[in-house]
Amino acid sequence: MSRPVKMNSLLKLYFDRNLLTPQKLLNYLKVDETFLNHLAGINLKLFKDYVNENREYNITNLYK
Repeated sequence: MSRPVKMNSLLKLYFDRNLLTPQKLLNYLKVDETFLNHLAGINLKLFKDYVNENREYNITNLYK
């Protein structure tokens, strides 16, 4: 299956600018990352990178 480069790029842009979070997208669509990967070929690494980044950010804010 070919990768939807524009879809991955748009999601990365939204996540980078904090316009949308992976969790909000998944909650809104009521699906998980694996389903989006199978349905639209969206890169799973994209979700994992931003979920981990958000967790690190939240944990560091606790100690400030």
